[in-house]
Amino acid sequence: MKPSTGAAVRLHRNAVRDRPESLAAFTGIRTLLAQYGITVAQLQAKAAQLEGGDLQMFDRMVAARENGRRLLRKEAERRTPRQGHDPDETTEQ
Repeated sequence: MKPSTGAAVRLHRNAVRDRPESLAAFTGIRTLLAQYGITVAQLQAKAAQLEGGDLQMFDRMVAARENGRRLLRKEAERRTPRQGHDPDETTEQ
């Protein structure tokens, strides 16, 4: 992370943490979850379950782009003449 980015993240995190209403809301939510016996881990697991399909779609999109780039790179390497190799020269077997 760049130093300027790190500083911006720290400033934002500190500003959010220091706001009394943010802290009170977060504490209130945790208390309400505890009343119903719901842990933060359970809440995070449910969120991951609900958003899992979308995340998999992004993973497939990234993989498709990587495969496409790899194929293009291989084709470019194949078409680029190598040093010390004469493309007009034929090899006899």
